[in-house]
Amino acid sequence: MHQLKCWVVLVLVLSFCQCLVGQEAELYRPKLAIKYNPLAFLAYTPGIELGLERSISKEASIHLVGSYLNDFDNGSIQNFSGYKLIGEYRFYSPFSEEPNNSFAAFTFNFKKVIASGRT
Repeated sequence: MHQLKCWVVLVLVLSFCQCLVGQEAELYRPKLAIKYNPLAFLAYTPGIELGLERSISKEASIHLVGSYLNDFDNGSIQNFSGYKLIGEYRFYSPFSEEPNNSFAAFTFNFKKVIASGRT
């Protein structure tokens, strides 16, 4: 129960910090964004995920993601490790003057996981 309370407090603090950082006078899409996905650690195949998004025009960008997958000794029946690679070509909605997060994408997804049973 104590761990659950710690996770809830951590999520609330990080959400509050995001609200403070996100307050800007005008909206824009950055030319280069480095991304980290902490929720990837809670996925079916947990891992550490980092991404990079590079704008190539006002309406398009390239998004690349790499993940190191591992069970991190969580007590499951199998040990596994591997990697995941995702590449996307994103088309953002050109229907408004201000940038928004609506997009369509062509996605390439590759995952390789090596599993072995516990003894």
